[in-house]
Parts: sequence; structure tokens; C-alpha cells
Amino acid sequence: MIVPAGDTVDVIGSDSTYFHIIYQESEGYIFKGHATMQNITNDIAPAIQQQSNVQEEQPVQQQQVSRLSYLENKYGTSMAAKLIAGKIWKGMTTDMVQDSWGGPKKINRVINGNDVKEDWFYNNSWLHFENDTLIDWGPVKQ
Repeated sequence: MIVPAGDTVDVIGSDSTYFHIIYQESEGYIFKGHATMQNITNDIAPAIQQQSNVQEEQPVQQQQVSRLSYLENKYGTSMAAKLIAGKIWKGMTTDMVQDSWGGPKKINRVINGNDVKEDWFYNNSWLHFENDTLIDWGPVKQ
């Protein structure tokens, strides 16, 4: 799922890299660099601050435990390891790609009847999906 710019999410946790969020009844992670903190309520702010302080004292490997646990629960241990490593492969769903690479910079979508074709663009790569399944990818031509 893509959270549009300017939309509000509920932050339920964080580590040094990601916020653990709830958005439109869906739970997931967003990269901290893509978020802007606004309107932090008094009862939530101390919890986020306290958790941030605790996370800073832990080694990097332990900081990713919450994201790894989330992915293991969602996909299983083997698949979670591939996603944490940033791997992609034919047959992945769009959710799996977002869990591996994060959201794209741009999406071109064509809907024809029941068929949905999407091209996702990242900094140096494009990915082609048909009906929520990764079909092909390659480098972005400069």
C-alpha cells in the first residue's frame, strides 16, 4: 500500500530506520526519511521518544528485529530473509516488492477490463506488474 503525501498515519513503534504504522486499518512500515512528524499528541510523544532512546542504545542487528519479525509472521522465515536482503524475483506480489524495496518514486497504471498493468519506477530500476504479479524488470534508461 502506498501512503499518499500529506496523509496522516498512526505511529505504533519505531526503530532507527522505520516507523511501524497503521494506515487505513493496514499495518506496516515506512522509511523514516519519507515521513514528517506533525501533531504529536502528548500521550504518544513520550512513548515514541522513550522507544527512540532505547533503540539508539541497541546494536544495528537488534534494531531490525521488529521488521524481521513482522516479515517472518507475514511470509515465513525463508521469504522474510530474502525481503530483508532487498531481493526481487518473478512472481512476487506488489506487497512483497514494497516490503523488499519500499514504495516506488512513480507508478504508471493501465486498467483494461479486469487486467491491471503497472510499471513501478525506482532510482535506477523499473518493475513491470500484471494483475499484482511481478513479470519483468530492468534498468531505467537515462
